[in-house]
Amino acid sequence: MTKIKKIISAITSVAVTAALSSCSFLSKEPEKTNAEFVLQYIQERNTDAIYNMLCKKLQETPNIREQIEQTFDFIEGDVISYENGYISGDGKWSDDGKTKMDLGRSCKSIKTTSGNLYQLGLSYYDENDFEPELVGIYHIYLYEMNQDNSTDEHYLKELHIECQA
Repeated sequence: MTKIKKIISAITSVAVTAALSSCSFLSKEPEKTNAEFVLQYIQERNTDAIYNMLCKKLQETPNIREQIEQTFDFIEGDVISYENGYISGDGKWSDDGKTKMDLGRSCKSIKTTSGNLYQLGLSYYDENDFEPELVGIYHIYLYEMNQDNSTDEHYLKELHIECQA
């Protein structure tokens, strides 16, 4: 009988441990997106952190650090809240197995202490065997929006940092 109790006790311990592990897994914060990191770095005025996320081609753009610094003053006030935007992707594979994975993320409906509303978006390659110098962020855009936030026609001002062809 004691052998059965030990087996039941062991099975119960494993089940409880598994249940607790899955609960802690589910309660973990989701990983930040690249757009969320860029928004954080804009708020922190961290030129180097944004620069390091850029693809090599964009890093080689003349005055790129000054362009990054323009984003610091574009968003007025401190960020109160935002929504994670879309994720889009486009993948291409060649016959020899080369890949090209293009992704896009945004932080939309960014509300600030100034009462303004913004949208931040970026495009980046996680992989690009065709053009390795484009791996990383190759386009960042910021829009200040009217409060109704309905369509593209309601952008008040915009700022783009992107690779030139």
